Formats: sequence, C-alpha cells, structure tokens
Amino acid sequence: NRTSETWSAQMKEAMQGMKAKIIQSTSDEGKGILAYAEHTLGVTHSPDIFHVQHELCKAVAAPIAAKIRRSERAVLRAKEDLEAVKTENEDYLESIEDRGRGRPKDFIQHIAKAQLQLESEIRELERLSSIQEEMRGNTRGIGEVYHFLDPLTGERLSPGVVTQKIQDKIDRTRYLAEQEDLSESSLARIDKAERVLPKITICLEFVSTYIRREIDK
Repeated sequence: NRTSETWSAQMKEAMQGMKAKIIQSTSDEGKGILAYAEHTLGVTHSPDIFHVQHELCKAVAAPIAAKIRRSERAVLRAKEDLEAVKTENEDYLESIEDRGRGRPKDFIQHIAKAQLQLESEIRELERLSSIQEEMRGNTRGIGEVYHFLDPLTGERLSPGVVTQKIQDKIDRTRYLAEQEDLSESSLARIDKAERVLPKITICLEFVSTYIRREIDK
C-alpha cells in the first residue's frame, strides 16, 4: 500500500518528536509518494538517480549478455572446427602410404579458412565485450557525474552542466543500443530513464539555491 495517504500517516508517525523539517524528497516515480511530496508536503521532488541507472541497466545488460553468450559459443565451435580439420590432416598424413590414388583434400586451405573463422569470432566477442564494458561505464558514470563539484578540478558546476553530463551518458548508451539493434523495449527503457532529467535539473537548481542561501545567512 503506497498511496499518498499511507505515506502521510507513516511519515507523520516517523517524524513525531523530531525537530526537523522536510524540504525535499527523493524516491522512485511511484504515484503515491509523488502526490505526498507535492500535495501534502509541498516540497521539491527529485528522482532517485539509482532508478535512472537501473532502467539503463535493464535496457541493455541482458540483451548484450545474451549476445556475448552466443558469441562465446561461436568461438567454441570455431575452435572445435579448427581442431577437427587439424586432426583430420594429421590422420591423413599418418595413413598416406595406405591410401590409393586420388586428389587429396586441400588441408592447408581448410585449416587457413578455419583459422580465419576463429579469429573473426574472437574479434566479435572482443567487440561485444568492449561494448558491454562501455555500457556499464556509462551507467556507473551517471552516479559519478551527479555532483555539483568537478572531482578533478574542484570547479563548481551548474545544474545544467551536471544534467548535460548525465544526458551524454544516456545518449551514448542509446547510440550503442541502436548500433547493436536492440529491441524496441530496450530503447523504451532508455527513454524512460531520460524522461526524469528535467526533474533532476529542477532538484539540482533547488539544492544549489538552498545551499547558497544558507551560506549567505
């Protein structure tokens, strides 16, 4: 039961006796808690950045992992094919004196072809693994850029700059997802993660203004 009324009752009980005032809420996009924050508390609401990351993870993690598993199987089959033709060649050479006339199999060509196929499958697996790691980095990076201060320079960043950094991570993930031809449902999850960015900007502006006001007191 996550209705606005339930949140109101539970929070009233939890806050009883506390000398504190709620000035902002952070949560998922559940309708009950959003209504509680807006209508009961009258405070600014911020989407939890975890849920942005979680939507991106759900959008791409499983599909890319499935591609990698298929690629790993393809590498294994290519290795087996290469070993099989090498073994066939060795057997042929060992029994060559017992064989009659006839044109022998071009083992050099078959081995070269199998080797090229194996190398191709390995490159594809490496490519997919690299994409998977970049996608993970994009998702993890959203949490890393969700700060008012640049961690390297200490420079104070405006809410718009912070939001744009998050947008860049989402855009890159979408690009990779489209390049890998992921499903419409995957792209829809990326869009869902992106939809809360305007709320995040509003939250950052509120926090920035609040902190500045408190410092100036």
